[in-house]
Amino acid sequence: MLNTAVTQSVSLILLGSIGYLTYDSIGTLYLLVAGFSCFFYVSFLLAKFCRQCFAQVPVSSSNKAVFITGCDKGFGQMLARRLDGMGYKVFAGCLEPQGREVQKLKDTVSSNLVIVPLDVTKDESAKEAFQTVKSQLGNCELWALVNNAGVIERGVSSPATQVQRESRHHKQRGWSSHFFWFRSLLHEQACSYILQRWPQTRNEEIWGESYNSGTVLLPVKL
Repeated sequence: MLNTAVTQSVSLILLGSIGYLTYDSIGTLYLLVAGFSCFFYVSFLLAKFCRQCFAQVPVSSSNKAVFITGCDKGFGQMLARRLDGMGYKVFAGCLEPQGREVQKLKDTVSSNLVIVPLDVTKDESAKEAFQTVKSQLGNCELWALVNNAGVIERGVSSPATQVQRESRHHKQRGWSSHFFWFRSLLHEQACSYILQRWPQTRNEEIWGESYNSGTVLLPVKL
């Protein structure tokens, strides 16, 4: 009888100890999971708050003008329409200013959008486009130049600052000639004008992008 009672007592003690340890482990695991969940949730809310307060501060469109090439259709036209809706003065460079798509653009924007005839493969057209922009800027600052009318071929991504003027008329480096008129126009005409009116842009960069390679951005140092 005594041995049986002792055996039962020991068994109960062992079972109780195992049950307590199991419960304690589960409780500890629960606390860890709950703690990490709360930490990540609070971190998410904090990141969202910081993004709304700091990362998405809108840029004022007051007295700012944007010159966009390749606005006949596609990304250039969508960007022109979007910036016009945000209050920017938009100069939309179009190869076919009388085309159907361009006429649709005119019908859906405000008077702040100016259609600029532009063939990016011809120097004279680029010069005339620059003079049009210059004469109609008024009190606006030429705040951005978007070189949308360009094509990158065969994945070549050499720096734009290393490409010579003649590259606009050849494809020796795998680039379409559409891209390099922008560098020529900027350096020969727009650069000095921009720096004279807005000296603060001297240390800034202008980024050019081709429509078929939106992830490739190349800086042109002013």
